[in-house]
Amino acid sequence: MLRTVLDPKRFDFLQNLMEATMEGSIDADILNREGGFGVDSSFRYSHNDPDALNAGLRHLMLLSWRYQLEAAARTDSLRLHPSVRKALAFLSEQDENESLESLARRCSVSAAYLSRMFRRQVGMPMNQYRNSLRLARFWEYYSQQTTSTVTEAMFAAGFGSYAQFYRVFSQTYGRGPREILRLPDTP
Repeated sequence: MLRTVLDPKRFDFLQNLMEATMEGSIDADILNREGGFGVDSSFRYSHNDPDALNAGLRHLMLLSWRYQLEAAARTDSLRLHPSVRKALAFLSEQDENESLESLARRCSVSAAYLSRMFRRQVGMPMNQYRNSLRLARFWEYYSQQTTSTVTEAMFAAGFGSYAQFYRVFSQTYGRGPREILRLPDTP
């Protein structure tokens, strides 16, 4: 749970430092996802300068920790608006195909207000958050033995169509499902 907000200048500095550290590497998001959720257990990656990478990552971790401790010591901790907290709970507890208007009514605010507050406090639009939940559920279902196909896992995760799944998957991983999951070319 978020307890503090990092100063935007410090956040930008950390982000630029991370990008410089990963320069010449594969995309950090792809590397993180493959290491955490990759379906191919033989995934390996070799950086062209592992010592510099390790030193840079160590520096990033220590600097991030220092910034977090300094931010935590201040009294201006992040308090989620009750409607955002309710929306997060509703989205994580059940199938979140509910419309924004319906969700906003359940949170006792207008749809525009909930959308604006959600983006401001969570850091991403609600539809992007919903898609990340769906994708996480897809990986859970896909890795289970009870789900035999990608299509079954995709629908069980809450995607409405293969087109929606393909778009979200490709935007997240930079490649389509066939490339990452090694699916046959026939639909």
